[in-house]
Amino acid sequence: MTAVRAVFMAAIILALALTPALVRGVGLTMAGGLPAYASTMQQRHPEKDDNKKHGDNGNDNHGNNNNSHGNGNDNNGNSNDNGDSSAPAAPRQSGSGGSSGPACSTPGQDSTFSSSDGRVTVRVFASMTRSIRITVRKPVDPSSVPPVPGQKVDDLLFQLVAEECNGQSLTSLPAEANLGVHYADPDVGSLTEASFKIAHLDDQAAGSSGWKDVAKQAADPGANYVSASIVDLGYYVVHQP
Repeated sequence: MTAVRAVFMAAIILALALTPALVRGVGLTMAGGLPAYASTMQQRHPEKDDNKKHGDNGNDNHGNNNNSHGNGNDNNGNSNDNGDSSAPAAPRQSGSGGSSGPACSTPGQDSTFSSSDGRVTVRVFASMTRSIRITVRKPVDPSSVPPVPGQKVDDLLFQLVAEECNGQSLTSLPAEANLGVHYADPDVGSLTEASFKIAHLDDQAAGSSGWKDVAKQAADPGANYVSASIVDLGYYVVHQP
């Protein structure tokens, strides 16, 4: 028994002696494993960060690209708007010798017909019961008519032609209209504006040149304007007798 007890005690002492080494070994093993694990974790986090970074940048870039496409669409829209907002074309002017105004007068409404240069106008009143068209022919060759008595004012020699809107020509107007003629200061020269008259060529007048001053007329020197109430068609002139 004494020998067995001695062996048992020796085993205990040996075990106690070996315990610190085992503890240190286990500690070293655990310590060695932790850095490897931590290293593995540290390597994984940057990858995740990189992936997140790439993902965010990619999405942002795609978003920017989408925004750019959106801007492109907006620009296309603007281009279309600019194309549609093109401005309208300027009205064409009547040629020399013609006149401008409505195609026909309308009963119950005032209508105005003018020469192509705007210096001669004929106003048809709303009381005109028939629909007519008036043409102001200007300029007129002075050699085609008898000499004008006194002195003609500039080139204010013209012809009035009228027809019904069904195409039937007229020899006179169905009712009185207002004839107005504008002139410029250089047209006056040494003439006296207050003496300006509108004369009509009456082919039926005997023993004269055929020119007769219109009965109902008025001069407005301040406005460089003469006017008359007329029913006759044909040739007219502004002159100083």
